[in-house]
Amino acid sequence: MVKTRLPIKLYERVEEFARVNGISVYEALRKLVERGLDRGGLYRFFEDDEFLLSLITIKVKYDGEFARKLARLLADSGRITV
Repeated sequence: MVKTRLPIKLYERVEEFARVNGISVYEALRKLVERGLDRGGLYRFFEDDEFLLSLITIKVKYDGEFARKLARLLADSGRITV
C-alpha cells in the first residue's frame, strides 16, 4: 500500500481521468503510475538530442517568432552570431 498527498490541482486531474475512463480514483492512480513507469516518463526525451532537434526544427520552420527568440537566445549565449 502507498499513501501520498496530492496537490489539489493534480488530484482534480486524477479525478477527471477516473471520470472519463469510468473507473475509481484509486484505479486511476494505479493506471497512471503504471503508465508512467512503463513509458519511462517524459524525462527520457530530454536525453534524446535528435528528438529535441527535430522538434526545434519543426517549430522554427512554422513559427517565425520562435525562430527569432531562439536566434536571440543562442546569440546571447555566445554560441552563434546573428
